[in-house]
Amino acid sequence: MKSKLLSRVWTGQPLHCDGAISFDTETTITTSNKVPELIILSCSNNHDTWLVQPNDIGKWVHSVAETGCNLVAHNIAFDFHVVLAALEYQEDRVIWQSLLENGKLHDTMILDFLVRLAQGEEDGPLRPKSLKDLAEHYLNTTMDKSGQLEWPKYHKIALELVPEELLHYAIKDAQITRELFNELFPTAQSIAKRHSAVLHYGPLTHDIQVKGAIALADCTKTGIRINQAEQKTVGNEITAQISGRVDYLLEKYPEVFKREVVKKRFGQLIYNEKQVFPRLIIKHPIVLVNYSILWYFI
Repeated sequence: MKSKLLSRVWTGQPLHCDGAISFDTETTITTSNKVPELIILSCSNNHDTWLVQPNDIGKWVHSVAETGCNLVAHNIAFDFHVVLAALEYQEDRVIWQSLLENGKLHDTMILDFLVRLAQGEEDGPLRPKSLKDLAEHYLNTTMDKSGQLEWPKYHKIALELVPEELLHYAIKDAQITRELFNELFPTAQSIAKRHSAVLHYGPLTHDIQVKGAIALADCTKTGIRINQAEQKTVGNEITAQISGRVDYLLEKYPEVFKREVVKKRFGQLIYNEKQVFPRLIIKHPIVLVNYSILWYFI
């Protein structure tokens, strides 16, 4: 018997924008820093939810772009690269990248993090929270995430053979993400406006945080190319600048630096091995002024 949820398979139906379309990806298990393969994508607005198969991802990206709608995911740095890797044609990749550049991508994980940071709700270091945790906190909804481990078994298997509970799992993730966005985005906007924050980078800097998260994910996958010869040149220039600033401070404020003591006489400067700065005499009354001066001149 076919699952009734198969009626939710997207084959090009119009995507209606009611402010945002959430999406979530189910993928193969990956090792190292490789991007896993897409098995199924689910997307949802406040009314409709669809299951999008890998062969239709390019068409789906075009449809989303045509709506002009915002896209929302939880930990979008992961889902962004899964979709990007699934796109077969360069034209589709350009459109997908343009959604990022135009501030159309949103992340409920980052929004929650920024809201908690702005409200000072917790002591100690803040950590990103899972979709399951946020569903319980904001929506009073319990999620069973065991399906996440089952989906890789159905890679390249016809959806008709996928158990109904897994289809429901994929749909539920997209729906919960959309509901979380309904809670978090207005809250972030309200806090930002109340404190007269600059909205150019999104509420509570959300837009630039999303771009940063995706860029950092890029770095973990591809690495960062470094020109070692140029690196050495710049390093020598910085060392020379530091030396010049230290000489200036030695001339103006010689008493603020620690020195070796030999027979009760001041000797050579004592340097901090990590920062390569001369060590300061912490108790000296002028240190509070000169410590900032040292950093200013560096």
